[in-house]
Formats: sequence, structure tokens, C-alpha cells
Amino acid sequence: RRQRQMCIRDRKELQELISEIAHQMRTPLTNLKNYLDFLSEEIEKKGTEPELSYLKAIQSSEEKIYFLTEHFIRISRLEHGLIQIRKEERDLLKTLRNALGQILDQAEKKEIRFEFELPEKMHVMHDANWLGEAIFNLLDNAVKYTPTGGSVHVSVAQWEMYVEIKVSDTGKGISESNQASIFKRFYR
Repeated sequence: RRQRQMCIRDRKELQELISEIAHQMRTPLTNLKNYLDFLSEEIEKKGTEPELSYLKAIQSSEEKIYFLTEHFIRISRLEHGLIQIRKEERDLLKTLRNALGQILDQAEKKEIRFEFELPEKMHVMHDANWLGEAIFNLLDNAVKYTPTGGSVHVSVAQWEMYVEIKVSDTGKGISESNQASIFKRFYR
């Protein structure tokens, strides 16, 4: 029993440590991203090919660190019970439009077109914030991994017991060997 209590205490301390580290990383990561954006503008104006490739490698690493940091924070909140789902009868299409609005600039830059299969209206019980974030993540991945000039298809269908939201794209997809891992914690 004592050993079990020690394990619980140690786990809680580890979760708090991870949460604190992740929170402390946010500010320098934000600064890093901002300065990389400034540098990117300058290099695109008058940089050389090697400079551009180095910059892209640094930006890719920054994005991975940011991704992990945000997931550490979310998981820590989830495990501490700080995330609560508040479902209300709401307009699901508005939640979808809000998520889509966050990704449109990125999609336009890549000339990605969206195709929709949506009902005229749909009010269902859901937490607009958390479902909106999940939909945004799907759309963000679709735009990131779809080549320039490609398309993203979004459909919403009401079934007897649930609503189905599908996002598909003309990107390369996830290999069969990796599909079993996509729901593992921190898997990218």
C-alpha cells in the first residue's frame, strides 16, 4: 500500500513537472517562431538556396517542439482533470466554419480548394471549443500534407446514434504500417 501511494505521488510530481516545463517553454518558443518569421522574410528577399534550406530545417524543428509542448500541456490538464467537456445544443456547422476560418489563409497560400457535403443546418450536443479544436487539427493536417493545388473534402452526416465528420485530402496519406500508431500519445 505504501509503495502504491509512493507511485501515485511520484506520478503526480512527474505530471506537475512536465506541465511546468511545457508552460515555461511556451514563451521562448513563441519568440523563436516570431524571429524565424522575420528571418524568413529577409532570406526570401535576398537569401541563397542553402540559407533557405537551413531555415526550413530550423522551422520544421521549431514546429515539432511546439507540437510536443502543446500536447504536454493538454495531457497534463487532462490528467489533472482541468479539462472539462461542456456539451450544449449548438450549431455544429458554425463550429466547423470557425475551425475552417482558422486554416483558410494557409490553404489559400497553397491554392488548396475545399469541397463540402454538408446539411443545411445541424444542431447537436457538443462542446464547441474542444470539438472545434479537434476539427481544426484535422483541417490543419489536411492542408499541411496536401500538395499545392490539391483539395480537401469535408462532409458531415447525421446517423441514428452519432454525427460523422469526415476530412479527406489529396495528400500522400498515412502508410498502413503507421496507422496503428496514430492514436498513441505524442505520436506524430
